[in-house]
Amino acid sequence: MQSRKLTKRVIDGASSEDSPYVIWDTDLPGFGLKVNPTGRKSYLLKYRVGGGRGATIRKPTIGAHGALTLEQARGIARDWMAQIRQGGDPGGERATKRAAPRMDELFDRYLSDHAEPHKKPKSVAHDRRTIDIHLRPVLGKKKVVDLARNDVATLHRRLGATPYQANRTLALLSKAMNLAESWGIRPDGSNPCRYVQKYREEKRERFLSAQELARLGQALAAAESGDVMIERTAMGGAKAYSPILPQAIAAIRLLVFTGARVGEILSLEWVDVNLEAGRLELPDSK
Repeated sequence: MQSRKLTKRVIDGASSEDSPYVIWDTDLPGFGLKVNPTGRKSYLLKYRVGGGRGATIRKPTIGAHGALTLEQARGIARDWMAQIRQGGDPGGERATKRAAPRMDELFDRYLSDHAEPHKKPKSVAHDRRTIDIHLRPVLGKKKVVDLARNDVATLHRRLGATPYQANRTLALLSKAMNLAESWGIRPDGSNPCRYVQKYREEKRERFLSAQELARLGQALAAAESGDVMIERTAMGGAKAYSPILPQAIAAIRLLVFTGARVGEILSLEWVDVNLEAGRLELPDSK
């Protein structure tokens, strides 16, 4: 162990040895310069946390020599010592922050602990796509505790060309951040998605008029009689025509008369059909 007043000349003259060593500054107790066998030099601060047998000695790195000047490193060391005198632990806080989970980990936990146990497979797949396409590439490497409202607002603006997708992405991110609070990863009430204004969405629901329903009925009847065919390309590039499957015609009629979702009709099984009551009894429907 060496102790001497750290100066630029002392630092420049410190040569590497077979093992790391520290030159402790005599002007600022606890402040030192670590010299590695590779020749890399860095500033550090040694201090004690707690008292008695439970005391812990910390030696956090302040920064690399070259990235920081001697005076800059001294200034940071003095600031840290002021925090320590007030009960702070700057080295411990830095270590905790380094170990804090990133957004990538939060997205994985959102899928495994929330979406997969509580949502339908199709919704889980949609969430996974939203995360992989819109969230991970932009936010994945950020610490969960560091995500700020400006990060969220910037992401939302980038998706402004597709308002519906932008709003769904914001909603998913907001849910993930609420879960982060409940899991103790972020402070309560710190969701950065709050107050980020959603885009106005055009209503997507539309009903067929009486004239449109009549034309659809005529088209289905023509398809049923074989007057309407589907054009397809046969081998060799020749044009061929085939009738519309009766199952497809029936499915369209069911969609029109029940208002069910496409997936609900296409996945129907006979166990879902109550012929006696004349109704469909869907096991899981919105």
